[in-house]
This record gives sequence, structure tokens and C-alpha cells, in this order.
Amino acid sequence: MAPWIATSTLGQVSPNETTGHAVIGTGSQGGGHCRRFAQAKGCGLVAVCDVDSARLAQKVKGLPDEEQIRIQAPEPVESIVENFLTAVRENDPARLNSPIDHCAVGVNLCHLANIGTRLGAPALEYEPAKEQVRCHELDAKAAVLLGREYRRGYELPYRD
Repeated sequence: MAPWIATSTLGQVSPNETTGHAVIGTGSQGGGHCRRFAQAKGCGLVAVCDVDSARLAQKVKGLPDEEQIRIQAPEPVESIVENFLTAVRENDPARLNSPIDHCAVGVNLCHLANIGTRLGAPALEYEPAKEQVRCHELDAKAAVLLGREYRRGYELPYRD
């Protein structure tokens, strides 16, 4: 599998000097992102998505340019958490609305974006098969942020 490469444009300005941002999920962290992106100089909040339509409406209400923000609140057949727990309880991966490895791709991309932001890195390279991230001179720091120590009894069986 080819490595994923995430490149930012740190230090570069967009043609209209405004960077557009989208937020997926408006819980405590996502709600804060909505507020900060909408109010930051040179930024614009252009789209927000959350499965909880009431929370979504609450977080977007009163933001600058509220009427120009694209809002999407899909109605899931079954909540994501309930679907996952049902599949685990029944020991039946076929019950999942989306295969777990497909979901992991999206989660990994979020983690990589956070690592790049925390390190101020202009580019990251990720090797999914090896679960390794390369970030030029910041490899060691990036590797620390990629994983964590698990509590006893919750260790991942495939890790050293």
C-alpha cells in the first residue's frame, strides 16, 4: 500500500487571503473549532456536519456569516455507537454499517492532521502497514504522538 502524504500550506496565503475550513462533529472540541474558525482573521467556516441536528443548529447559531455556512445533518439508520456495540455483542462484523477498516482510514487522517498541527510540520508521510509516520526531522516526536501507553488489560495484541 502506498503511503499517505498530508501536505499543508503553512506560510502560504490563498489567492483571496482567506482559508476556508469545514468541521465534522460539533461536540465540545468540534464546537470550539466552529467558533474559532468562524472568528479568526483570514479564516472562514464554510461547512459543518454532525449527526445530531439539534446540537449542530445550536453550535452554528450566532456565528459570523451564519447564513453562508453549509450545514449538513444526516440521519443515521442506527447511531454509530449503537451499531458498533451491537456488532460487538453479537460477534458479527457483518452487522456494521461500515467496515471497521474503512472507518479507521478517516480516524487516522484526523490523527495525522492533529500531529502535523501540533508539530507545525509542513508535511507528513504515513505508512499504514507499519503504522509509522515520517515527519522529516520530527520523526521521533511524531511517533510519540501516533500512539500511547494502554492501560493494563487493554493492550493491543499486535503491538510489541
